[in-house]
Amino acid sequence: MAENGSQLDDGGNGKTISWRVHPIVERPGQGVLLIGIIIICTWAFWKGFGQFFGILSLVVLVLSMAPFFLPTSYRLDEDGIEITSLFFIRHFRPWSGFRNFYTHNVGVHLSTFIKPSRLDAFRGSFIRFAPGNRRQVIAFLNEHIKRTRRPEETDDKA
Repeated sequence: MAENGSQLDDGGNGKTISWRVHPIVERPGQGVLLIGIIIICTWAFWKGFGQFFGILSLVVLVLSMAPFFLPTSYRLDEDGIEITSLFFIRHFRPWSGFRNFYTHNVGVHLSTFIKPSRLDAFRGSFIRFAPGNRRQVIAFLNEHIKRTRRPEETDDKA
């Protein structure tokens, strides 16, 4: 495993990249702030609307922020991408299901559409970079996702 948490395996049937991210460990300051916000919101709902809504707000906020609190593993290979997250749930998507991707500061959004769409959040997949593996992941995606638009036509600066 590399220093940055990503692992490149070139043996056998082709290249594979795998890594794991755990945002709360990587950014503990944001984690403390987020936990504080959850506590304040829970207390406000408890005081304002009663015990049931206080507990409900706690559950909803913690579950919605689970990807920040829990680690997520990514594996990119010749066939597609596998994402292992909450409670070891695995999602596999083949490269043929993606038509474009858009880079961000902390990750890359894989899109099922040629152009940006409002449905991207529901049909696409967002993968976070490990510290130091941004270029490696983008190069891998350029090889495997058949983009119909050139990177200079999008916001990609990679």
